[in-house]
Amino acid sequence: MAIPRFVTVDGATHVGSAAVIRDVLQGAGAVHLRYLDFTAFPAPNILPAIGLALATLVLEPAASEKLLQIAYVILMPLALLYALRSVRAGRDWLAILAVPLTFTFAFQYGFYDFSVGVGLFLVAAGFLWRHRTAPGWRAATVFGTLAFLLYLTHVVPFLNLLVFGGVVATWRATSALIAGGPRAAAGVVAKMLPLAISTLPSVVLAAAFFLTTDSAVPDKYLALPLQIIGVLGLGLGLVTTDRLEILVAVGLAVTLLVMFVDALGRRLRESPRATSDEDALLVYAVVAVLIACLAPGSVASGGSYIPERLALFPVYGLALWLAAAGLRPWAARLGGLVWLTAAAALLVVRLPTTVRLSDAAVEYEAVAPCIALQSTMIQVNLARLSAGSLARTDPFTSETGRIAAVTRGHDLGSFEGTFPFFLFRNKPVNDPTRWLLTRPDGFGVPPGVDLARYLARPDGTVDYVLVVGRPMASPETLADSGSVLLRDQLAHGYRLVARSASGLLEAWERMSTSLATAGDARRRIAGSSACLQAAAP
Repeated sequence: MAIPRFVTVDGATHVGSAAVIRDVLQGAGAVHLRYLDFTAFPAPNILPAIGLALATLVLEPAASEKLLQIAYVILMPLALLYALRSVRAGRDWLAILAVPLTFTFAFQYGFYDFSVGVGLFLVAAGFLWRHRTAPGWRAATVFGTLAFLLYLTHVVPFLNLLVFGGVVATWRATSALIAGGPRAAAGVVAKMLPLAISTLPSVVLAAAFFLTTDSAVPDKYLALPLQIIGVLGLGLGLVTTDRLEILVAVGLAVTLLVMFVDALGRRLRESPRATSDEDALLVYAVVAVLIACLAPGSVASGGSYIPERLALFPVYGLALWLAAAGLRPWAARLGGLVWLTAAAALLVVRLPTTVRLSDAAVEYEAVAPCIALQSTMIQVNLARLSAGSLARTDPFTSETGRIAAVTRGHDLGSFEGTFPFFLFRNKPVNDPTRWLLTRPDGFGVPPGVDLARYLARPDGTVDYVLVVGRPMASPETLADSGSVLLRDQLAHGYRLVARSASGLLEAWERMSTSLATAGDARRRIAGSSACLQAAAP
């Protein structure tokens, strides 16, 4: 079954932001530059965004997003396969583990930068492992480049790479110290020094980023017992849509535990006292578990869902150690069977929600021809679309980027301008989160926006208000003071110009002669059934 749109929580916003870059590169970014300033510092999270923007130069925005999603789905198993082969040849079957672990909570939330970063982490970790004994400066240069690219992709996988490298170096130096004394340990450190030096530019950038953005300052923590259970049971990093996914995650966790016990028993039987380089992989997995269990839920700069992002790194470390340790045939067959079954189960369980959200996105985008080019817009929500029986994510609360990208307009509700890890920041004088919202979650349900107050800003113009979910809105939401204020301001300053097929989306156009002229011209050309014949302003 073809699914036109794979809807995530943040995906549409990333598409809209990529279109901002596209428009600026093509000299059509004036509407964006009234509200945004580009940052000069090379912050993380920018490499996939630039790639997505370059794709929009030659593809439609929706096709560009799908290309990025497909690239990630291909990257993950190939990256794990490369890392496994770096540890030991002939263990390729372990890459099957990537199949159920590709559509993670993070990816379904729309954390594209982080998700791609996980794949790059596996490639960089595999390369480090291949060259750990005598890297030389050529290999160090390649590794330093991989580390730099990983930093520009996402800082969390980058930090995990530093942890991985630190564990490998420390384990090898300690083993050499025990076996041959200080001189042997110093020799190991000297050989690995080029790899460490090659990461210095990336480490300096990361340190500057953390020191200037409060990204190292914890904000909130999850309940520790639940966080530990979620990490060990794989629920935090995998479960997203339906409660049945919990069973799938637990099944994967139990299978990995069985395989670990089998491999550990074999390892202890063969050489109970001796240590090897490969043991460092198990140490990394243990360290990664501790980090995921103890990490804060969010940090002061706005970074969130940190344990959910960290939760699967221990699994990747364990997979690499299993490749080194080896498994008896029955354990290998069990793992492959369970992993493929888990992947099929996740597909079946999530498919109804995925199709429903895809249909909603297509209906949403049908309104785009009814909107004037290079306009400003926001989405306000009167109801939430169901995201399954568990609904850990809240998709469709911010889909405006899809229409903004198609119309070369500006999404005033984009969150990317509010955080320090993207390419641009909202200009304080026109910052919608400061002057347009009446409460921090004003783009949620019920809405909390004041269109009239925003008009007092130098460029405080909201040309279109996209109202989502009116047919599904509860009486309590419609009676809320924020909904009442929105209704009154739309009635006196806007006109209804489009409604999607089911009424999911309404587009309200600001009453302005010039905007009406441009909008009416678009609607006449489009001939879309979603466009309405609005009364003249």
